[in-house]
Amino acid sequence: MSTQDFTPKDVFSQGLLVAVETDQRGEAPSGNNLFWFQGGTWVQVVTQDLPSLYDRQELIFPAGHAGKRSMNTQPPVQGRRWGDGGFTTVVTSEFLGHLLYGALGAASHNTVPGATVGSALMASSGVEADTQQFALEHQPSGGGARLQINLLGTGGSGGLRIAGNDPDGTATSETITFDQFPTSLYTRTSFSSVTGIDMLSFETASAAGSISVNGISYWEHTFTAATTNPTFSIERLGDPAAGATSKSFMHVGMVVTDLTMNNPAEARDGVITVEGNWEGDPSVTCNAKGVQEASSIRIWPAWILALTRDNSVYNRVTNATFSIPAGNRNYRSAAGVQTPQGSFYGAREMTGAMDVLLADETEFNRWRGASKQAFRMVWDSPWKLTSTINEKLEASMLNTYLENTDTTDNDGMYMYSSDFRMVVDSANDIVAFKLTNGIPADAYGGSTVMGA
Repeated sequence: MSTQDFTPKDVFSQGLLVAVETDQRGEAPSGNNLFWFQGGTWVQVVTQDLPSLYDRQELIFPAGHAGKRSMNTQPPVQGRRWGDGGFTTVVTSEFLGHLLYGALGAASHNTVPGATVGSALMASSGVEADTQQFALEHQPSGGGARLQINLLGTGGSGGLRIAGNDPDGTATSETITFDQFPTSLYTRTSFSSVTGIDMLSFETASAAGSISVNGISYWEHTFTAATTNPTFSIERLGDPAAGATSKSFMHVGMVVTDLTMNNPAEARDGVITVEGNWEGDPSVTCNAKGVQEASSIRIWPAWILALTRDNSVYNRVTNATFSIPAGNRNYRSAAGVQTPQGSFYGAREMTGAMDVLLADETEFNRWRGASKQAFRMVWDSPWKLTSTINEKLEASMLNTYLENTDTTDNDGMYMYSSDFRMVVDSANDIVAFKLTNGIPADAYGGSTVMGA
């Protein structure tokens, strides 16, 4: 008898990379193959489980003839091909904005400088040799800043090491690699002071380059409803069907079909999670993109949720869920093409559900008899951008109505449960989200414009 061990082993290191396509349904990722901290659009996604994002193929089976009981008597022919599926991810500010942008459609960006005068921390200096050291002329003001490091001229690949202190005053360092000059690099760490920047190595092509440094306290990204939505490229790494560890699957023309965010605030070990579903083109096999070692993943705990209702603070929400059926899909027509021909953007809505604890009968009657509500929800995370400002998400829902209300027992406490639905208003359409983080506008296909 064979003694060969057939026990399944977890040997596949699977991952997802996502990028906004700056040319809709363009080649992934629209001519920029860099991560966001290298001035590109790619972000890494940490999923809670294996993603269900796969290629789909419809087969057409003709029905059998009369008088024969067998249903299918002929071989099938190929129908449509496409890609769809989804995944659930823990909320980090690095990827949350992409899902909100994909579901709602509009993104505007505000850059807040992180220097005492303007944003410049170091004027342009020549890059002449490996192991060259640079010192900032000005330190970040206001308790911290992400660094934008601009490399100009003509040069090859290399790396930079930045050392200093974070907003809490703790010594820290970060290494960023780059593929070539010119490029803009962004630190994933917020520095309250920088002791030095070391050029670890670089390869010059024909002329030495130059380096300059700007400080940015944070970015404010506002996501609202638009008539069209962005499309995304999604790379699936570590899928054994690709044939080798050096290969991966690439989907292009992907749209967000629906988005759900869960906030189990009462759970002792609760974290905010978000589930996104996608539809787009079937994948093609490509050379796998190298994944850099990222800085610590800063997940958002569920207890950070705070609610303001009609300008009154009401922080007794035990659970909240948001759902945005985005109305996005791909269309197919008789054009002699087997795959989707384009993206369609239909009607969207935003609904949700929440459980709140009640203090007395007066409060119960306020909720039970409520009509139009003005909700503002804030998720003020523990992760610092400066000594006084943290990563944060704000949702403005000025035209909200409660429905399907109920009351239940919560371990001896009186709990009110309700679904809610947003209706269009003149200020925010159905909703406006503002995400304050350290991710540049470049990551969403925009551009970082420095303020004074």
